[in-house]
Amino acid sequence: MAYEVGQELTYSFLVTNSGNVTMTDVTVDEGEFDGTGELGAITPASVATLAPGDSTTFTATYTLTQADVDRGSTTNTATATGVPPTGPPVESPPSTVEIPSAPTPALTVVKSADLTEITAAGQVVRYSFVVTNTGNVTVTDAAPVETEFSGTGDLGAITPESATLIPGQSATFTADYTVTQADVDGGVLANTATAGGTPPPGTELPPVPPSTVEIPSIAAPALTVVKSVDPAGQESYEVGQELTYSFLVTNSGNVTMTDVTVDEGEFDGTWVHDQHGNGHGRPAHRSAGRVAALDGRDPLDRRAGADNREDGRSDCHHTSWPDDHLLLPRDQHGQRHGVRRRRGRGSVHWQWPARCRHARVGRDTAARSVDDVHGNIRSDPGRPFDGFSVEHGNRHGRASGW
Repeated sequence: MAYEVGQELTYSFLVTNSGNVTMTDVTVDEGEFDGTGELGAITPASVATLAPGDSTTFTATYTLTQADVDRGSTTNTATATGVPPTGPPVESPPSTVEIPSAPTPALTVVKSADLTEITAAGQVVRYSFVVTNTGNVTVTDAAPVETEFSGTGDLGAITPESATLIPGQSATFTADYTVTQADVDGGVLANTATAGGTPPPGTELPPVPPSTVEIPSIAAPALTVVKSVDPAGQESYEVGQELTYSFLVTNSGNVTMTDVTVDEGEFDGTWVHDQHGNGHGRPAHRSAGRVAALDGRDPLDRRAGADNREDGRSDCHHTSWPDDHLLLPRDQHGQRHGVRRRRGRGSVHWQWPARCRHARVGRDTAARSVDDVHGNIRSDPGRPFDGFSVEHGNRHGRASGW
């Protein structure tokens, strides 16, 4: 039988007169008692006479302490004393009784967290560990023991460091952890702990069942993109001009994005001829990091210009434009060059800003050409003027749909 803390024990002392004379003033004396508590008074205090062969019983009570149980046993040794008719008092041989406590150390741990979900790096999670002594002996240096932790950062120190727990007693420990981006990306933050401690000598603490808490990561992936073009702020752009599109992509969500790309939803990549007289291409979408150049095509897919070849010969193309859409060209600063004049009814004059080998005005079948690079191109009343075309005369020029 094992004994427990707080259990009351009754010690009995049976004293027998084994001599041949009557003994008087018979008493029981506790010679050794290792109990850590107070042994109750022995009753009766004494027996007046005890004839040869007679016996009498003395008793005393004692309540076991935790220290007694921790020690594993409680020992009590007693002797009896009597006074014979003559001579000195007579003492009996000692009698010992040992009470085993059968120490059974045991701990449990329950882990919890103050957050039920994580959504962003920098959040602080406070973990709590409740360690309870479920055994029958005192455990010193009881503390949580981290066995598994999926966090990619450093878990803060567990406080307090340890505690001494008597059976049935609990202690709460805490530790803080700062969530990292990798934790949010991981989908769940898991932490498993057990507990340890030091039981009384001669005993061994069995493994403590682990306790796990999992905090899910609430993923909210999102991206934003802001597109810009360089050069920016121009009123118009020229054929052959290089445009650099920049795409500022921002991760506006709470998880790391991989394989980030920019996808062009729309890109017309053609010369847009504004019916209100803009007449210059508008940049659309382009893949990230690439350079786009206006290809100088009108809405009918006619090429409005081409770069010169390195051999000095012009690769200029001929293009016809509706008369009511003709505009003076702009340079890179948005300024128009050349002069458009009407002389008389329907007369239109153009003075070209670039050195051109020749220019034609009107339909191809009824076009007139001029070779004077700074001369006038004229359409007289009654003569169709529904288009023009230009050819460059030097390798540095560029034909544009003006």
